[in-house]
Amino acid sequence: MCFNLYQLFITLPPYTVTYTDTMAISFAGWITHWIIYFRFFLANRATVKQIENNTRKTFESENSPQVLPSNITSNPKLSIKREILESQQRWELFHVKPKTGKETKKVVVYWHGGAFIKGVSSSLSAEKVSLTTQTSPKHWDAVARVVTESNCPVVVPIYTLAPLSTSREWDVVALDLITKLSKDARYADYQIVMMGDSAGGWMTMRLLQSMCEISCGEKQDRQEEVDQALMRMGTGIMISPFINSEVTDELIEASKSVSRPYESRSDH
Repeated sequence: MCFNLYQLFITLPPYTVTYTDTMAISFAGWITHWIIYFRFFLANRATVKQIENNTRKTFESENSPQVLPSNITSNPKLSIKREILESQQRWELFHVKPKTGKETKKVVVYWHGGAFIKGVSSSLSAEKVSLTTQTSPKHWDAVARVVTESNCPVVVPIYTLAPLSTSREWDVVALDLITKLSKDARYADYQIVMMGDSAGGWMTMRLLQSMCEISCGEKQDRQEEVDQALMRMGTGIMISPFINSEVTDELIEASKSVSRPYESRSDH
């Protein structure tokens, strides 16, 4: 029996089991092989859906709800309201408004950057934020400056990150957000300005392009709603946008040959 078990572990799956000239694998050994195969191999194989669900649960437990930096929540010039957008996905929305002064008749939708895989920063200080899991607190600093210096309210969507979301899923929820915002009584006569940095710049461009395609009839999707939202759209602001997914450009290649003195200095 010991030899049979050894033979089982060195052979391929049951349907390819062969016999040796010296000793044949017994029927009992063949059954044992099947038991081992089903018990330890098939039972431990997770499907793609199971892996995705486990990853989603981990993401939700670690990243939701969003915690704002203390310097933002304690800022006496800011009024912050958290809401939930229920759509194909569940997003947090933060409405950041000036507490004093008359609001400019514009509302900014700010899509944060982070290479599609990193969210806006938590309340941890910059020294304690892990570079592998958090982005710079300057995202929220930028939001605060827009609000306080221009008196424009800013809506910050905390969108679902990759790999838990695809661009198609993002399209649906982002379109829901903009169409609902265009009907929001709080911003009834406000112009909607979309702004984003890096990956957020790509989102700004993609959403505007998608809305234009719908309005022109290239896409059959809620045309009337989109037309109404487009009438309210203002300038799109893209800060260092990530718009080339192939990351190929003549300037990138040219930059590789540029001398960088600071990289060769021995005192740095």
